[in-house]
Amino acid sequence: MDMMTDSFDSSLTRLFDFRLSKGDQKKMEIVQATIDCLAELGIEKSSFEAIAKKIGTRRSHITYYYKDKDDIFYDIYKYIAGTYQEYSIRHLEAAGNSKDKLSIFLDAYFDWTRNEQKQLNAMFLLYYFCYHKPEFREINQKIREGGVQRISYILREQFSFTPKKSQLLAKGIQAIMSHTAVDASTFKEEDRKPIEKEKEARKLIKLLISSAL
Repeated sequence: MDMMTDSFDSSLTRLFDFRLSKGDQKKMEIVQATIDCLAELGIEKSSFEAIAKKIGTRRSHITYYYKDKDDIFYDIYKYIAGTYQEYSIRHLEAAGNSKDKLSIFLDAYFDWTRNEQKQLNAMFLLYYFCYHKPEFREINQKIREGGVQRISYILREQFSFTPKKSQLLAKGIQAIMSHTAVDASTFKEEDRKPIEKEKEARKLIKLLISSAL
């Protein structure tokens, strides 16, 4: 399993305004191992024992930091949000004064879905908790609203849309992005490749924007 990186620490600092202590780094090591377990075993089989085995430690090491698996799952939401946030920041900063910020934003999203497939799978599995647990619903809403605000800002800057129109379009674009990620990750290998689905998504987004100009 990959160890914690400085880039992740940076992404959480930007998104949640805190830095990781040594204890938090241990917890994030558990979070990373749990993401692997979720992607490989599913929710039911992602036990404390399975997580400990993934790290190469004892069950007691996991329960020292997390008394309940739901607490790990909650931190996974923050971890994944932080990772995706870092993808977006890196792409947009590299873009500089590029006029096509929306395309670059989409590049960041689709790069994340391709490179971090286990995170994507874990996020899909944990959507279940958003229907039953307020704290999961709250952080999921925060992530979605943050995405809409970022897309809306890009649309206002790039196309001079009004705030109201940019908000509506941003929600539509976000829905297309989410659907494409689900679609690409659930098709079999012999079906169309994810890159083809990404191209279709970009075409739909262009049509959506063109219809609003």
